Amino acid sequence: MFDLSAAYDVLDKSIFLEKAAAVGITGAALSWLESYLSDRTQLVQVNGEQSSAQPLRFGTPQGSSCSCLIFALYVGDIESWVDECLVGAFADDTFITS
Repeated sequence: MFDLSAAYDVLDKSIFLEKAAAVGITGAALSWLESYLSDRTQLVQVNGEQSSAQPLRFGTPQGSSCSCLIFALYVGDIESWVDECLVGAFADDTFITS
């Protein structure tokens, strides 16, 4: 078994965009997704102290209205990754049994 909740943090933009194009997302919609995932930064704030913003090379913003769509497109073909296994999935709680 494994936990895909970290998929939001490790999403590879180029792989995701290839998958989006493969399912028929093209033109302005694909350009919008590329823009949405580009030039993102992250910082941490604890007890009023804040780190400097760091560029994100991987991942997608969590909690936005399209995060679930991006996640579903990214891992939606998980059954093609494995042989002779049963895949069970609900949101980011996915398991594979062999």
